[in-house]
Amino acid sequence: MGAPHKCVCKDGAERTRPTVKSIDRSRISRQRARALVRWAKKSNDAALLIRALIVERFLWRGENARSVARALHCSVSSVYFWVKRFFEGDRDGLLDRRASNGVLKATPNFRQAVVEVLWGSPLDHGYTRPTWTRELLVLVAESLTGVRVSVCVMGRLLRSLRVRWGNPKSVVRCSLSKRQQR
Repeated sequence: MGAPHKCVCKDGAERTRPTVKSIDRSRISRQRARALVRWAKKSNDAALLIRALIVERFLWRGENARSVARALHCSVSSVYFWVKRFFEGDRDGLLDRRASNGVLKATPNFRQAVVEVLWGSPLDHGYTRPTWTRELLVLVAESLTGVRVSVCVMGRLLRSLRVRWGNPKSVVRCSLSKRQQR
């Protein structure tokens, strides 16, 4: 790659960013480009396939970054970013690096605890609210399991459990007499 462009940010730090001239446009072979796209298709990961197509169109077909970005509905800077990552790490550079993002917090035991909590109401756990909120579920699940998850993770867990959020039902005393209720 050529010399990257240096810029000074608002916080005073110097950073480099690739320019059009700093990306090496050395082409890859047709066989390698096809193998890359085939590998991405086998993964069944749509985002990985888009990244492989970016590299294939930019390096093998020789399209410019703007036309690649327009065709694949991404930004021009994304095209340069993924081509640079491909040069740095070949196929592995296109993989999502969040795969080893730490230990899973929402384990099957945690999931089961949330299911059991949902069968009750917040009133059973000492809260004055008659309906569940994600924030309240996080607090109750933490008190039962000792595992704290974010509200976003709780929302994803509820979605995977196919829990439907409905309007709260008001609790009122029936105005009918006992004779009318029969």
